[in-house]
Amino acid sequence: GLVLLLLLLLNTSRSQIHATTLTAKISQSEQVSAGYRVILAEVTRAQSHNRGFALTGEARLLAAQREADASSPAALKAQRSLPTATGSPEPEPAPWMEQVDAALRWFHFTAESSATTRDAELRAQRVLQGEVLMSQLRATFDQLESTERARRGMLQQELRRIGWISFAILSSGTLLSGAFFFAALFRLNSAETGRSQAEAELRAANLS
Repeated sequence: GLVLLLLLLLNTSRSQIHATTLTAKISQSEQVSAGYRVILAEVTRAQSHNRGFALTGEARLLAAQREADASSPAALKAQRSLPTATGSPEPEPAPWMEQVDAALRWFHFTAESSATTRDAELRAQRVLQGEVLMSQLRATFDQLESTERARRGMLQQELRRIGWISFAILSSGTLLSGAFFFAALFRLNSAETGRSQAEAELRAANLS
């Protein structure tokens, strides 16, 4: 019974450690996905202001474009610090980071050059090129997000499996411990009954 109890405690401790590790990995994956969304939103904002300035020439849109240019690197830096599926930070530069960098450089170039040109056709061509870059970038981020969702699904499935196994082991252990306890109690009761009967027979023999 004591050995069984020790085994149950050991299994429970190991399961809790593993579950804690899995929960941390799931949280990290959620942070990675959130980071992807932040970066895509920043680049989309830059592209939107870039398109608006190229088509209208409004100075406020150029200022907004420059602001988006300045905030995007911070989001990229934060994303690089997050662990990937391997447990290590994102390698530099990852292919998707190069895409983001290329898009931001293009938007910066088109915004600055649009400030000095009045060629409407050229501006329209640059806006179209920006749309192509964003389409490619969205496809890349969709793939990245899909990979993270699949990773989280596997981790969550493993976490549920550990939970069920731990529950089954604890339930079985509780039942076995109870069985051992009642078996020991029965043996003690039987021994006490046998002793009482022996004493009664001995007293009866002495009286006769």
